[in-house]
Amino acid sequence: MRFFDGFLPKPAQKKELFSVLKDFLKTTGDVRNTPDKPETSQKTAITLEKYSCGGYETLPCHKPGAIAEELETKFIGLWGEIKDQYVMFKIKKFIDRLDTYAKKHNIGFLLSYSCMLREDMDNLDLDCLKERLREFPQLISELREQ
Repeated sequence: MRFFDGFLPKPAQKKELFSVLKDFLKTTGDVRNTPDKPETSQKTAITLEKYSCGGYETLPCHKPGAIAEELETKFIGLWGEIKDQYVMFKIKKFIDRLDTYAKKHNIGFLLSYSCMLREDMDNLDLDCLKERLREFPQLISELREQ
């Protein structure tokens, strides 16, 4: 068993914390590089286009309202369980189900959204994860309005 013996002066900076944690967790083989992101307090506008990237089609379906309804039916309950508590295995379950659904129905923006959630979770970027999780109901609303 290995114990953490690192030191961080208070107040700890996120970049320094991740650096120390990466060094400590290297033995697990599951540490990914944390991207350097500038700290920002600005709110980003939530749009479907925000998650349209990676070569995926934005919305290949011809029934966005039906997909919005299905997303609400299948996912909003699980989202309600994770949106404030941040229990990682439940968040992983939500992401896995969302990812499977997006792939099955070829919904690019949703696949991109689930990939970004997974990246935030894997990088332990709780601030981004929290913000991104809060966007889920609005994504459904915007989809319904298409």
